[in-house]
Amino acid sequence: MIESIFHINVNCTNFDRSLEFYKTLGFTVTRDLNEVGSEKLSRGLRIPDGRGRAVLMILGDNPRSTRLDLIEWKNPKHAGMCGRA
Repeated sequence: MIESIFHINVNCTNFDRSLEFYKTLGFTVTRDLNEVGSEKLSRGLRIPDGRGRAVLMILGDNPRSTRLDLIEWKNPKHAGMCGRA
């Protein structure tokens, strides 16, 4: 039996709109990472010059609450439908 979904990552194409959407679902920001990107991140994800805007969110205050990482990649920029909220 599944008791919870602990952690998911959501890539979006409109950060502000997606952030408001997840807030309406009850998620709150636990950490605002602002713009993220580094040589180490790019190497780890195999994304040349990977940069994005990101926050960490949680649904509720239970230690087992679902956590969500929301990011809009600034580089590379994607225009696809995946992750739109």
